[in-house]
Amino acid sequence: MTMTETLDLYNTLYIEFLNNVMKKRYNAALPLCKQILELEPGNQMALEFVSCLGQMIDLKRDSCLLTAVYSDNHNDFDTRSSRSSSSSDQSSTTSESSFEDSSSSSDSSASDGDDFDL
Repeated sequence: MTMTETLDLYNTLYIEFLNNVMKKRYNAALPLCKQILELEPGNQMALEFVSCLGQMIDLKRDSCLLTAVYSDNHNDFDTRSSRSSSSSDQSSTTSESSFEDSSSSSDSSASDGDDFDL
């Protein structure tokens, strides 16, 4: 490989690497960073980025896991809340209907011919 081809490859890797870092595509940036280190083992920036990218990938993975756990727990809570609110709606409907039944029975007993003197 000629010096020009090596520089072109290095520049292409470097540009792709930086684009991936800026777009927060750390999984894609890490192998590019390692390729840069193969071409230039003493590249201080690439050496620092290797460990940083590993940490960012771990943080992103942990964040996704926490989001998934929170989402699952939140959905469970919503399901329980909707169940309890529907059961309380049923109990209030039941108590309202029993109130109506008792008031209608007292109205019917008054119209059965029982006269009250006031």
